[in-house]
Amino acid sequence: MSSSLPNTPGHSFSGEMAERLSCFQYAFAFSGGGSAGAYTAGLAYGFHRLGVIDSRLSNVKAIHGVSTGALVASLMGLGRFEELAETYRNVRTPDIIAPSHHLLYEVSGRNIVPVLAACIAFGPPYLYNTKPLRRVIDGLMGEDYAGFAQLLELQERLEIGYSAVNLNKGTTVTLTNRIENMSPELLRESLLASSNQPILMDLVELPELRDNRFLLDGPKHVHCDGGLQEKLPLDPIMLAPHAEEIDVIVTVLLDPPVVAPMESRFKSIMDQLMRTVDLLGFNVGASDKSRANFVESLLRCQRKVESELGPEAWRKLCEEFPKPVRDFLSHGKGCDKPYEFIDFQPDDLGIRHSLEFIPEQMREAFDRGNADAEEKLRTWWLTRGQSLVPRTLAPRPTTRSATPYSITTSRPATSPSPPASGNGSSTTARAEGLAPGDLAANE
Repeated sequence: MSSSLPNTPGHSFSGEMAERLSCFQYAFAFSGGGSAGAYTAGLAYGFHRLGVIDSRLSNVKAIHGVSTGALVASLMGLGRFEELAETYRNVRTPDIIAPSHHLLYEVSGRNIVPVLAACIAFGPPYLYNTKPLRRVIDGLMGEDYAGFAQLLELQERLEIGYSAVNLNKGTTVTLTNRIENMSPELLRESLLASSNQPILMDLVELPELRDNRFLLDGPKHVHCDGGLQEKLPLDPIMLAPHAEEIDVIVTVLLDPPVVAPMESRFKSIMDQLMRTVDLLGFNVGASDKSRANFVESLLRCQRKVESELGPEAWRKLCEEFPKPVRDFLSHGKGCDKPYEFIDFQPDDLGIRHSLEFIPEQMREAFDRGNADAEEKLRTWWLTRGQSLVPRTLAPRPTTRSATPYSITTSRPATSPSPPASGNGSSTTARAEGLAPGDLAANE
């Protein structure tokens, strides 16, 4: 590992700041991005390096990822931050993928177009096989699925989820360590399903998921990279029972804010194919980002209206919203404390293509994610965080009636209490601008 990898916070990040940030309860949503996932790995490493989360992830409720974000979620969930850094700073393209017709690829001067023609004429139905990726995953998680078994053991206090697309049904599925009959082997295959892009990589067959159970006796369905329909897995976090336990959602979207121009004349089939894939992926990511911004704006609006005018005013305001917005809000189960968001969307990371794993480029992306974690956490703390009361520090709120248009962050009153998380979290009200003692005095 490079000696330039920092292991301690910078001078602008104090121990007191880290200690108080560690009182918040976090959830993480990681997009896909292939080799650009080195940025996400660096960011996760940075949160740990700064002391905001510990190796047990005792203040993390959920980590959801798509594609490369799913692998980051797995290693992060196990607290293997050094292995996370080692992998994403040193892995190379041959460690991840191999052309389906390798000899033809070499004879043609490493031109993938003849491989595409051979795949169309003779099969297999993908350009690259992922046996190397499977070997990397098995090396990290154990060939006996030991790492995946550990993730299943964490299910009571930490949800690990992978987004994939069921191609047979045309729907996005969330494959988590909390699926009732999930096994270590199925969790491994779920990770691979989330990572493999159709046409480019071999697809994965899994049992159909229904009512949080795999239909093990039914036919298997073909699954692929969740980024085909969802780049940023926010819904699994915001609509799940553990939502009431979360203070802060950290999002990482690896698509740049704007489409990068290209000078190419696109005379090659592969140039056209790769550019088309990139543009389709960008549009999915942009849609997810817009939705996240919409939700964040609603949360801030709800917080302000309820604090100044009361819950009834928020309910009446929601009645004036367009029907799609009302339908979205109708999923709510009562919002005692809206989330905070810390969003990361880096611009150009210097990585030409997501399926090119070049250590020099990935180390730069990792280091940038590591540095951005420190800078953005410090900025969020100074502008927002220090005025907020984490769930673990605030007393329970006085009884208030839920409104039918509250954004989803807690269970219905008729639902049983969630399992104890072991870290003393509870549902509490947000108190902006007040210290814990001030809140207690007002109670």
